[in-house]
Amino acid sequence: MRVNKFDYPVNEVTYKVIGERKLNLYILEPESNSKSRAAISFFIGGSLGKGSRTPADFQDQAHYFSAKGVVSICVDYRTGHDESFYQFKPYVMLNLLFVG
Repeated sequence: MRVNKFDYPVNEVTYKVIGERKLNLYILEPESNSKSRAAISFFIGGSLGKGSRTPADFQDQAHYFSAKGVVSICVDYRTGHDESFYQFKPYVMLNLLFVG
C-alpha cells in the first residue's frame, strides 16, 4: 500500500473504496473563508505505468495555490502501481462532486 505523507495540513476525504484500498482526495484549503473560491486538482500522469508516485508529490504546488486563495486537491486514484490494476477506471471524476 502506498503512503501519502503530506508536510502541510490537509483534509482527507475518501471518495471510493475498492476492497481494502481507500481512494482519497487530499484538500488544502486557503485561509480565507470566502464562499466562492476557485479550485484546482492535481493528478499523477501515466496511470498505467508502474512507480511510487503519490498525491503527496504535488503538495508543494498545491500549497502554493492554496496560499494564493485557491482550493487545491491532490487526487489519489488507482494506477499501475496498485495490485491487480489492469485498466483505467473513471473514479477520478467523482472528485468534481466534492468541489461543485
